[in-house]
Amino acid sequence: MTARAVVFAAVATGLLVFVVPYVAWGLFGVAPNGTESLIVVVLLWVAVWTVSRTRSQPR
Repeated sequence: MTARAVVFAAVATGLLVFVVPYVAWGLFGVAPNGTESLIVVVLLWVAVWTVSRTRSQPR
C-alpha cells in the first residue's frame, strides 16, 4: 500500500473506533459493539488495500 493509503486507512480507523460510536450513541441511543467495530475496520483495510493494488501501476 502507498503511504497515502496507509494514512487514509489509519485516520478512518480512528474515526470508526473513537468517533462513530459516540455519534451513534448520541443520535440513536445505541452504539456498535466491539465485534461490529472490528468487522468494519477489517473491511475498511481490505477495501483500501484492494483499491491501492488496483490503482498501482505495474512495474
